[in-house]
Amino acid sequence: MKNTALSILAITAAFLFASISAFAQTGAQLILEDKISGSEGIALCPDGKLFAVENGSGKIFQVIDDENVSLFSEGHARAAGIACGPAGDIFVADYGSGTVSVVSADGKDKKVLAGGFKTPNGIAVSADGTVYMSDSTSGIVHEISPDGKAERLLEGVSFANGLLISPDGKMLYIAQTTAGKIVAAPLDGPNRGKKITFASKLKMADGITGTVDGTIYACLFSSGEIAKAVKGADPEIIASGLKTPATPVFKDGSLYITSLTGSGLYKVPLPKEE
Repeated sequence: MKNTALSILAITAAFLFASISAFAQTGAQLILEDKISGSEGIALCPDGKLFAVENGSGKIFQVIDDENVSLFSEGHARAAGIACGPAGDIFVADYGSGTVSVVSADGKDKKVLAGGFKTPNGIAVSADGTVYMSDSTSGIVHEISPDGKAERLLEGVSFANGLLISPDGKMLYIAQTTAGKIVAAPLDGPNRGKKITFASKLKMADGITGTVDGTIYACLFSSGEIAKAVKGADPEIIASGLKTPATPVFKDGSLYITSLTGSGLYKVPLPKEE
């Protein structure tokens, strides 16, 4: 019995050591815990400015560094996703009001770009200012022109959530939360709006972001994990133990991740490619 107990302790210690080592390599660091709470959308602008929005308060903050934020805009109705336009404007999927609004780059002006939606959630903006928005419970992805005209790009996308435009601007990636997968849809050509599966086995995938090499990172909301997805391969979990991770964005070699029911943001450094 004693030997058995020692064996169990040895196995447990080895497991804990392996877990700690993995965490040290790809674990999540909590930052800004006393500065931001209940955050959902996060966006990186072309000039390097980083913004995050609190869903409940409707406040958008500029993240100055890992210790400081400043209030950028407020008064949004249960803001979900945010995205930065080519001129530095911030586009907001206002879940509570069923609208997409836009805030000027200086934060002083705010207007509704388009409305009449059911549950605006994920949002992405192309280089020409075209806005893409997921209306989650409707299963629709809308394409909104810079003058506010909306049309349906995709329908029948079960709980369409996080959105990502490919680096070349030709493809839109959509996280399907309840289906646990990411699909891709061409934005032009004969297959425009026809979705194909990019990655699956992503339980409760929420927000997504990507790198220039085509890798996509997804927040797995219910399990508190961050998954790395590459086309044709099973997802790889790179961080775990996060509280309700909602949306990631890539900046300076790390993922910055919001927490819908927690405080602060998570920061996950990514290993440098050999």
